[in-house]
Amino acid sequence: MHSLKKKDWDKIYISLFSYLIVFKILQGYCFPIKSININTLIISLFTPPYVMDYIVTISSCFFLQNLYVRFQSLNDLWKCLPPKLVAVPGQWTNIEIVVLMENTRLMHTELCELLNYFTRGYGPLLLGFYTFSFITMLIGIYFIVNDGPLTAVGSIEKHRALIPLLVHLQLFAFMVSIIIFVSSVNDKRMKMISYLRLYQISNLQPDIKQQVKLIYINSLCVLNYGK
Repeated sequence: MHSLKKKDWDKIYISLFSYLIVFKILQGYCFPIKSININTLIISLFTPPYVMDYIVTISSCFFLQNLYVRFQSLNDLWKCLPPKLVAVPGQWTNIEIVVLMENTRLMHTELCELLNYFTRGYGPLLLGFYTFSFITMLIGIYFIVNDGPLTAVGSIEKHRALIPLLVHLQLFAFMVSIIIFVSSVNDKRMKMISYLRLYQISNLQPDIKQQVKLIYINSLCVLNYGK
């Protein structure tokens, strides 16, 4: 997954909004409303596709994307350190390496804590939400296959058969999006540990060695806390 820019998010918002409008038009064509009033308008907001699905998915992906970018920036910052964490005359001093490692450790710990807050606060909501959505999708596909609505005669009947299919495809796309974003953020978070394993700790200066141990311990503690 690559970093999404503002233009990419604008395209996503426009695409989802356009899809929602087309879906509502198709829904109104297949199931016409006899009389338009406030009650019917309110009821239409709580029929598929549910607006809450969009809010939960987009807000989750937006937050995870921000964490992904920050972890990526942190990994890029770590690559600026000299090879083998050894001072380079005229470029890197020992104290400069220690200061940068200390700042990187603090920022990495803070980002991991934010991810854990999101997991503990938003995780159960997403788990329950998409579990029931997945069960609903399986039940819906079962009835579609067995009842054979796609073989219905008439344009309106065929359009009505498309509505549950679109709803299930939407739920599937939302679930896959969340999984991709979470996996990408977790990969970037674990990247720091993979960097630490490349160094021979016994060959490092004492103060640099201490920073490496602190970063490694903090990463493992945050990882175990997230579980």
